Amino acid sequence: MKTTLLSIILTSIFFINCSKPSPEKGHGSGNPTTEKKEVKTSKNENFDFKVSVAAKDDENRPVQLKINIFKNNKGFQEIMYTPGTWPAVEDSLSLNRINYFLSGEKIKEGIENYHDFIIADFNFDQLEDFAILYDSGGNGGPVYSYYFQDKNDGTFKMNKEFPLNEGAFPKIIDSNNKTLTTIAPLGCCKINTTIFQLKENKWNILSSKEQDMKR
Repeated sequence: MKTTLLSIILTSIFFINCSKPSPEKGHGSGNPTTEKKEVKTSKNENFDFKVSVAAKDDENRPVQLKINIFKNNKGFQEIMYTPGTWPAVEDSLSLNRINYFLSGEKIKEGIENYHDFIIADFNFDQLEDFAILYDSGGNGGPVYSYYFQDKNDGTFKMNKEFPLNEGAFPKIIDSNNKTLTTIAPLGCCKINTTIFQLKENKWNILSSKEQDMKR
């Protein structure tokens, strides 16, 4: 009887010592992150985007990037991306990221303060999409390339019909009215505000106006 009781106690101790704690899961945020940190982008799926430099020019500027997409910690998709003009990269690539899809934060992209990799729903299908910096844009502000999640297979693809391709990031994403509003400088002294609306799977310009830049 003593031997049996001792065996039970030792067995219990063995299982307690061998059990591993569950790893902590990260959450997307508006803070800049490096490539080693996880970006979670879906309420139903766990996507992790990792971007690396595939090729540089003679001045160490990236001319081709590789976007590796992991779904539930497994390799899911690889995208080879050719940007416009990026700053030089000396060592490892570090991107400023933000996840508007989950955070619900007010959009705060600007001419000087902006993110390189942005997750949001651009076509109002309740699936996360992403924008990646195409060019820093100089005085006109940054411009982006946009990738959309396919509702059938979950892969991310460009849409040639999207009006903001290699264009500004929207200041307002209105899911109720299915509109995207861009506000961008025009020349030296004016601001252009354009509202695009998605209706019956087609993008149309709802309105566009120019105003004098406030001084």
